[in-house]
Amino acid sequence: MAWKYLPLIYRVLSPIHIGYRSVGIIDRTRYYVPSKNFWAAVTSRLTPKLYPNPKPGNYKSIGDLIQTHFRFSYFYLATASAEDLSANLRFYLPKYSKRSTIFLENPKKQQGDSEANVEAIFIGSYVSTGLDYARHAAMDSMLHEIEYIKPHVLDHGEILDSYLVGGVWVNPGEMVQIDGSTILIKERPVLNQLTVGGELGYGFGRLELTDVGIDCLGLSGWQVKEESQNDLVVYQPNKRTQILAHVKYKNGQIYKGSLEPIVGREWNDEKGAGRSVAKGFVCVAPGGRCPASAYEIDGRGYWSVVA
Repeated sequence: MAWKYLPLIYRVLSPIHIGYRSVGIIDRTRYYVPSKNFWAAVTSRLTPKLYPNPKPGNYKSIGDLIQTHFRFSYFYLATASAEDLSANLRFYLPKYSKRSTIFLENPKKQQGDSEANVEAIFIGSYVSTGLDYARHAAMDSMLHEIEYIKPHVLDHGEILDSYLVGGVWVNPGEMVQIDGSTILIKERPVLNQLTVGGELGYGFGRLELTDVGIDCLGLSGWQVKEESQNDLVVYQPNKRTQILAHVKYKNGQIYKGSLEPIVGREWNDEKGAGRSVAKGFVCVAPGGRCPASAYEIDGRGYWSVVA
């Protein structure tokens, strides 16, 4: 069957920390959620449902299944009141401008760009340290601060709920079905409740699916290459230059944006999850610009220019 795109909107139920980089004692968070985090969240949620006592290999096989049938977009921050989501939804997309990445409010309330201070609206932090009970004092070198995305914010003078807007391409098969607006894997709905990011042991990262019809990123209008099976190739209709994901850097291709090295811990067949440091690569960060008409999206959600 062919790939199908479904827009998704998640309500943020608890603080979210998406690891970015450390500055001194501060662990910074990203101001969006990459698709890899959603792949990991779905894998983590589905595996215990299918295997009562899951082993490391079970997570690996389910993770491969998700990569074969799903391609998540990146998800971006939004605000709205729970009473009327469609009427007052405001979302914030990145744009590279004047040698830095800014976030623009959508829908615009005025002509031209409407830059928003996303950090002031959405980002909070907490500080903690270990305790030395023998000295009745804080332990040395244990003070740290964690940034997080707040579940409730003050935006335009209103107390509003935080949301994440994005979507997913689904390639239905024997084990993956689409029932109306519900995605089933082995007859189990898996996208309704997810936990993403870090600090999950402290209750962070809880998401609830609230809508599957509002396409904030405009990806429903992108065409999918007909012969795409395991590989997903998408064509943007108007050759829009704004990038909404990490795009792998390629010599000779024209880009304008911030370059970011991507590296992380991956699966190791002998040692298990997170025990192997993956080979890094350089990407143009979301919000950059690239005059491309087609992208290939891999199983982790990274984009590559193909035309």
